Amino acid sequence: KTTGIPIHVFGTETHMTAIVGMALGHRPIPNQPPVAAHTANFLLNTSASAA
Repeated sequence: KTTGIPIHVFGTETHMTAIVGMALGHRPIPNQPPVAAHTANFLLNTSASAA
C-alpha cells in the first residue's frame, strides 16, 4: 500500500530553509542534489617528529 504522499529525502548538505521553500512550492525540487565543488579533505601531519 502507498499513502499517495510524495516524499523527498534530503541530506545534511541541504539547508532547512531550502527544504521549507521547496515544501511551500517557492523553489523547484531538484532531481539530483547539487554536488559540492570541493570538500574539506586535508592531510594531517602524523609523523612522530612533528612538534
